[in-house]
Amino acid sequence: MSGTRKTLKAHMGEGIAPVVRLPESDETVTFTIDGWEVTAPKGSTILQAALSEGIEIPHFCYHPGLSAAGNCRMCLVQVDGRPKLEPSCIIPAADGMEIVSSAENVTEARKAVMEFLLLNHPLDCPWCDKAGECMLQDNTFEYSSGKTRHRMVKRTYPLKDFSDRLMMFGDRCIKCTRCIRFLREIEGGEEFALYNRGADVDVGTYLEHNLSNNYQGCLADVCPVGSLISKQFLYHSRVFFLEASLGICTGCSAGCNLYVDRYENRVARVRPRPNLDVNDWWMCDIGRYEWDTLLDNRILSPRLKAGEAVDGEKALGTAVEALKTAGDGLAGIVSATATCEEAFLFDSMIRGMGGVTAPWYGPQGRIDPTDKNDFLHRKDPNPNTLGVESILENASTFDDILTRIESGSVTTLFILGADLTDEIAGKLGGVAQIVTITSSESPASVAASLVLPGTIPFEKSGTFVNGDGRLQRFDQALQLPDDALTEIGILSHLITECGTGEPCEDTAEAFAALAGTVTAFKGLSFSTIPTGGTLLQIRGDA
Repeated sequence: MSGTRKTLKAHMGEGIAPVVRLPESDETVTFTIDGWEVTAPKGSTILQAALSEGIEIPHFCYHPGLSAAGNCRMCLVQVDGRPKLEPSCIIPAADGMEIVSSAENVTEARKAVMEFLLLNHPLDCPWCDKAGECMLQDNTFEYSSGKTRHRMVKRTYPLKDFSDRLMMFGDRCIKCTRCIRFLREIEGGEEFALYNRGADVDVGTYLEHNLSNNYQGCLADVCPVGSLISKQFLYHSRVFFLEASLGICTGCSAGCNLYVDRYENRVARVRPRPNLDVNDWWMCDIGRYEWDTLLDNRILSPRLKAGEAVDGEKALGTAVEALKTAGDGLAGIVSATATCEEAFLFDSMIRGMGGVTAPWYGPQGRIDPTDKNDFLHRKDPNPNTLGVESILENASTFDDILTRIESGSVTTLFILGADLTDEIAGKLGGVAQIVTITSSESPASVAASLVLPGTIPFEKSGTFVNGDGRLQRFDQALQLPDDALTEIGILSHLITECGTGEPCEDTAEAFAALAGTVTAFKGLSFSTIPTGGTLLQIRGDA
């Protein structure tokens, strides 16, 4: 057997071969690449099959979520019995094919491609934001000859400002057309195009500052070089200093998978994590650029009514006393932004003390989590509507609790993550004790007699159930101060002190308690939830 099998060097930090969507076919084809036997569904291209097996064939214009253009010629391979080198991104694999990707003629072809691409490319890697995850860098290192015959002045393009989110360094563009294909095939727009011809060919819009779609960040993602750049990340941090955690977008009920890239315990950027069952390779700009609104008006320490500061031990003691003295006047409201584990512990605590619990969906009320604004973004702004509903089965409704408050039968109200509205908060004046656990100021925190600081999703781990009923886990990206508690820590303490349950040291234990109680989660454990999530049997699913 000849040839060497390589694991593809990922250029976006995954550390694994890229996610490739292969054709759905019951028939398969078997062929060899450099002596390695590969079996793939019939209809797969050579490049698709190779990448899905972690076999490296260099490329630029190919992206697994877009149509194959075959214009960069970097993925040329030798197919036995054919006189010319073939672009592996558009040639279907067939039974018995013998493919060579490491022969001398293939290597020389790649060197020629690299020489042409580098003729006019600027030597600005030290200050380019793509440095460290650039396909041009990777392929130059592996396949370039290391010298040039170019003696002319390099061609230059002006810097282009497309919007408040995206800009373009035209000198770096290699004309792969990924951005054009993304807009036409995925987003549905026609803003980008190739114009002019020959040496003057350019990519962009005909009008400056002309982009207005909700997926501009994906244009920076698909760009294989440092040409299209997200302004939010421009000169922000070097990518090789970043550490990535697995996250879930909380902007809506789609549950897009994320990488949360942190630098020195702060979030430097978020970017899509491929999941073919949820968001493919994409995410909308709302989730990408508006996550920092979670940091607005943060509550970092506990306080009593009228802003009176109190230490953590006294605050927890006050919350325990409120639970124990509530009697049948106890009620709880849990936001659909809470994790499954938080909702379960909160509901267990309230019910264990004889109270009733209801979900809060936001000022707009409940919105069907399957309703879409576009191909990805959902109308429901909550990441866990179905998760909270499956846990609070047969619970009360917010209107019922509000009616009880107005009648004076609720004396103690616990609120988890619900921001409420000024109008509703104004109706809580008759409640003697209001305890809220929240990460930021809101009408609910203003009305509360005790505020316990909560966390944002990047500061904890947990699970959400998206609008399609898919349970997905996310990991903690940022470390909390040593004396800070997550919502699970707070609720576990209250449950233990009130004698209504066993303490949960972490998310895994809380999920185990949830899975042992709620039917939809039976048989699952936090550590074994697949990276891509798992569908739950909820909403009447068979």
